[in-house]
Amino acid sequence: MFYQKSSQDILKECESSLEGLYDFQVKKHSAKY
Repeated sequence: MFYQKSSQDILKECESSLEGLYDFQVKKHSAKY
């Protein structure tokens, strides 16, 4: 399943998940203040 994806797809997914993680951190951080 995972290995059938092309490396480009995997890179895109990594990028989007990193962006989501970053957004989450920022929202969590700004929610504190």
